[in-house]
Amino acid sequence: MHSNIYGLVKLQEPKAIEVEPFNEDSIDFEDVSYFADYFKNNDNDFDAEVKWLTYFLKLDDEDIIKDNGETIIRLTKNKVKEYLKRQYERFINEVKNLDLDGFIKDSYSLRDMIDDIFSFHVCVDGCLETLDEFMRNLYRWGLKNKDAVYYQVNGILDYHY
Repeated sequence: MHSNIYGLVKLQEPKAIEVEPFNEDSIDFEDVSYFADYFKNNDNDFDAEVKWLTYFLKLDDEDIIKDNGETIIRLTKNKVKEYLKRQYERFINEVKNLDLDGFIKDSYSLRDMIDDIFSFHVCVDGCLETLDEFMRNLYRWGLKNKDAVYYQVNGILDYHY
């Protein structure tokens, strides 16, 4: 499996700030070194990998902000809920057709639909979590009294699991 860990910095407003690049010092690298490949910080792949994330999240053009050469993503309550709704619908459809043997033998696929450990991850303030977990937490707490939050993408770690 191949995917990315996106280094994100939470912003108070949609304006880029000077930050250290996402690197070995940004994350407990010992925890990820056995599957981490290399950092993509402002190289040729960077924009393509950010587009991969924004496509996956189904963000619109107005949700992707370029400021001083930096990429900022806007996550609204509706976009986060849409993301989680797609997972929910997939989960419900799978459970509808599940018999007892499937429940016993295939618990990974059910867990995977709730929290896919082989998909994208994010690292904010040194805290590594799956994108699914990040989006749930964001919906529950990060967007509680807000319509939108902003994150600057400060680097990407390519990994194979």
